[in-house]
Amino acid sequence: MLNLLCEDTGTSSATSPLLVGSLPQHLPPTAAASSRSDEQREYEEIKKDWQEAYDDVTYDRVDEFEQGIPRLAALISSNETFCLFRGFFPYACRILLHREIELEQLVKRLHQLDASDAANPEMMYRLSGVDLTEGLDPEQKELLQQIEIKIREYYDFVLKYVDVKALGQPSPNNHRSLHTWILRYLPLRKGHDDFIRHVTDLVSGTKSSEPYGQQGSRLEGIIEEFANRRPRSYINQFLKVKEEHSKHQHLEIHIYSHTRLRIVANVVAVCLAVGFLLTPVFILFLVALSRAMMVMVVGIFVIAFSIAVSVVSEARTQEILIGTAAYGAFLVTFLGNMNQGFAPGS
Repeated sequence: MLNLLCEDTGTSSATSPLLVGSLPQHLPPTAAASSRSDEQREYEEIKKDWQEAYDDVTYDRVDEFEQGIPRLAALISSNETFCLFRGFFPYACRILLHREIELEQLVKRLHQLDASDAANPEMMYRLSGVDLTEGLDPEQKELLQQIEIKIREYYDFVLKYVDVKALGQPSPNNHRSLHTWILRYLPLRKGHDDFIRHVTDLVSGTKSSEPYGQQGSRLEGIIEEFANRRPRSYINQFLKVKEEHSKHQHLEIHIYSHTRLRIVANVVAVCLAVGFLLTPVFILFLVALSRAMMVMVVGIFVIAFSIAVSVVSEARTQEILIGTAAYGAFLVTFLGNMNQGFAPGS
């Protein structure tokens, strides 16, 4: 094919280096394999360098900061567990009440001015429109400007108060950890650390609307309390976050993984549910009981179920009622089937 092209154009293959050079040059199999091996080796070296560079990252340790406010601030910012601040809610409400009273007085003055204008035909123009003519009585305009300024300040303060209030209170375990650290290491002078003692006026840095915020579920709180009281237990070691604990070495600080805590809480909830379903079934089916004892077993488990649901969950009253009714119906149905022919020993 190459010779034909050369003949048509009047040139020889020897005088067509450009055409010959444009054909693909195929490397021998051994050379191609060697090239791929070099590329793979280069990639592995680069990957190793990346890993070694990442292994050199460090975590800011709390104890690297100077004793006092710097170290306390570093601890509070190190994890959302310790992000606790005082809300000063009673005093914020007091300021809001003062502003409400001021606004109320201005509004009363405006009503009195409106009543006076309504009784004076010469001032009726202020009630039927907005007149920008200079030289007119500016009392209404000035009063409305004062009300506008006060309302803006009042609205801004109310919205900020609502936002801070929505943060929610920290869990008792989180407050206890920060309180213990402050009492032991005394980062502040006497009287300057009183804010940590106002436990009902504290807010957390995690919004209560966020899933698994600082409050978490009631069952998670029970598990967290259990782990705190047993620092050397397996559950405590499983819940700890190694990356977070590398920031400080204080045994009074407990930082748990929200994901692991949620997993443990789900496992415990499943075990409780299965236990409440199967335990009375095994008792009624395998143990020879009189009818009175069977009814008593069903009643005890129904009461225990409703108490457990109300303690370990945040279920509302109607949800507890519906769940208890469904659980009781299950046990009653099983008991009725037994009485119809599935009695123990049959």
